[in-house]
Amino acid sequence: MIKRIITGLILAGIAIPCVYFQGIYFTLLVLGFVSLSIYETVHLFKGKWSNTTIILVLLALFVSCLFFDVYGIIFSLIVCALALILDENVTSDSIAIVFMNSVIFTFAIHCINLLGDGFDAGMSGFMYFYIFLASLMCDTGAYFIGRSFGKHKLCPRISPNKTVEGAIGGWVTGCICSLGFGFIVSYVTGQSFYNETYLILSLLLPALSEVGDLYFSGIKRLYGVKDFGNIFPGHGGALDRIDGLLFCMMASPVLMVLVEYLKVFFA
Repeated sequence: MIKRIITGLILAGIAIPCVYFQGIYFTLLVLGFVSLSIYETVHLFKGKWSNTTIILVLLALFVSCLFFDVYGIIFSLIVCALALILDENVTSDSIAIVFMNSVIFTFAIHCINLLGDGFDAGMSGFMYFYIFLASLMCDTGAYFIGRSFGKHKLCPRISPNKTVEGAIGGWVTGCICSLGFGFIVSYVTGQSFYNETYLILSLLLPALSEVGDLYFSGIKRLYGVKDFGNIFPGHGGALDRIDGLLFCMMASPVLMVLVEYLKVFFA
C-alpha cells in the first residue's frame, strides 16, 4: 500500500508539471507512456514469437502511433497480417490483441492532439487534467473502496479481485473529482467550464475508464500475468497505470461533439 502511494505521488509530481506547461514536456510524457505500453503489449509474447517477428511488430506499432492516423493503422494491420502468415508461432488471438492495442494507442494519441488543437489557449490543459481526474481518481477510488468494502465480485472471469462496490465507489469518486475540478477552475478563472457537457462527461468517463481497465485485465488474465510490467512499484507497468485513461482519451472528443450536437438538436 505504502509503495503504491509513494509511486503514485512521484508519478503525479512528474505528470502535473508536464501537463501544465505542455509543449515538449507533455509530448515526451505521452510518447514515453505509449512507447512503454507498446513494448509491454508485444513483450507478452516473448518466448512464443520469434525475435524477428517481435522486432517487426514493435516497429510497426511505433510507426502507427507516430503517424496517429488511418495510414499508420493500415500499416500496422499489414505487418500484423504478415506476422500471422509467416510466423507459425503467431496465433490469431495474440495478433488480434496486438492490433487492437495498436488501434487504441493510435486513436488515443490522435484524440490528445484533437483536444490540444480544438481549444483556445489554456483550455486544452484544463481538459487534460479534467480527463485525468475522471479516470485516475476512478481507479484510486475503486482500489481503496473495493479493498475496504468490496464483497460482491464484479467480473471474476476477468479480474477476480474487482468488486461491484469498488466499481461503484470508483465511478462516484471519478464523477465527484472531475466535476469538482471543473467547478474550481470555473470559479477561479471566471470561464464557463461547468456546464451540461462536463456534467455528462463526468458521468460517462469514469465508467469508460472501468471498461478500459477490464479490457486490459482480460488480456492479462488470458496470458496469465498479474501486471504488464514492473517499472512502477505498486502499480505494475505503464499499461497498468493508463489502461482506463486510454479509453477516456479516445472517447472524450467524440462525446463532446455528440453532447453539443444533441444540445443543439433538442434546443
